[in-house]
Amino acid sequence: MISERVSPREAIEYGISVTAYVFGSVVVTLLLLGAGSFMALTENVIGELVSILFVIAGLLFSICASYGLLYKLIADSVSRGNSQLNISSSPTEEEVPISISKTKSKDGNALREFFAWLPLICIVILLAVIVLEKI
Repeated sequence: MISERVSPREAIEYGISVTAYVFGSVVVTLLLLGAGSFMALTENVIGELVSILFVIAGLLFSICASYGLLYKLIADSVSRGNSQLNISSSPTEEEVPISISKTKSKDGNALREFFAWLPLICIVILLAVIVLEKI
């Protein structure tokens, strides 16, 4: 059993770095969404199409940043645990099997995948409504 715990100083430093990551991600997302919203106020179709691209980029960036934060937390935890056990943190090909043919499992991942793609599906539907309204 490993008795070494995270020091308060290390916890605060890590918390600050994660907070800075979240703050930066939120700022970039808001800039993209704000630019897209501002361009939507224009009267021409090209400005509206560019605004849609900015909004989509902002939403995709937000989703990617969220998954990146989750990955960072898990990877840092695994790295710390491995360093305490003196295990190499670089896996070999045999240790990390990647299966392309099995993307859906029977334990409800399909529903999770649907909810992960739901914002993008809503944006596509919204774009379709906007374009059909202009015609």
